[in-house]
Amino acid sequence: GVGKTTVTGNLLAYFDRRLRKRVLVDLDYQGSVSTMLRSEQGAAVQERGSYVNELLSRDSSLGSLWAATRPLGERLARSALAPAFYELAQFEDRLLVEWLLQLGGDDVRYRLARVLLHDAIHEKYDVILIDVPPRMTTGTITALCAATHVLIPAIFNPLAAEPVENFLRTSKALMNELNPRLEFLGGVETMSPRANEGQDVRADGRRVIAEALQRFNPVVPILDTHIPRRTSFAEGIGYLKDGKDGKDARAVFDALGAEIKGRIGL
Repeated sequence: GVGKTTVTGNLLAYFDRRLRKRVLVDLDYQGSVSTMLRSEQGAAVQERGSYVNELLSRDSSLGSLWAATRPLGERLARSALAPAFYELAQFEDRLLVEWLLQLGGDDVRYRLARVLLHDAIHEKYDVILIDVPPRMTTGTITALCAATHVLIPAIFNPLAAEPVENFLRTSKALMNELNPRLEFLGGVETMSPRANEGQDVRADGRRVIAEALQRFNPVVPILDTHIPRRTSFAEGIGYLKDGKDGKDARAVFDALGAEIKGRIGL
């Protein structure tokens, strides 16, 4: 509920349209990004299946990725999507049991990394964006094990900000062992209110997040760009819209994308 799918979908458009980069993998069992991007897909590929499951299976391979990905149409011609949907939740539960009982003969937490970190993927794609659910599911852990960087979207009010520290603490404890090279890009404010609304609550939320980041790692910042609360941003991909809505979205996500680009050295 903090707008992470909106951020993911619009960053995809930024990397594709502005920087001519590629690809997206959806690992949220709700399939939010997959749903958002359905309008960009051709009629022949508007399935509701959870093809990303193939990337988490015991025998996952490059072939699994090629089979799981779908094109995203003319407006996002450089990018592809590995769709997720509700079946992923049940598949994650089976993966958890498999891991706990050591039934697979491998570490399920590295299955996604085994595919995405292959040299052939580096040759075909420049950027991989992974949208994950707001909790430490098996899919989230596999995503963190495969990731190089983490962006943390948050609404700046004290109630919504408190889970940020819990996520930082939990993920760091896991990744110190599983993926010590993982870097945290920082927090990004989402659904920011208008200048004349809720500024005291917003300031309190910013303080809570800033203190959490400081305790976590003093070099992890709150990014300068904030994402305003706009219906037009959340309904579809604002970056691709015409008129003022599209212009406003592009201004915001160009700024956020430039910050991210600078921090990861893309």
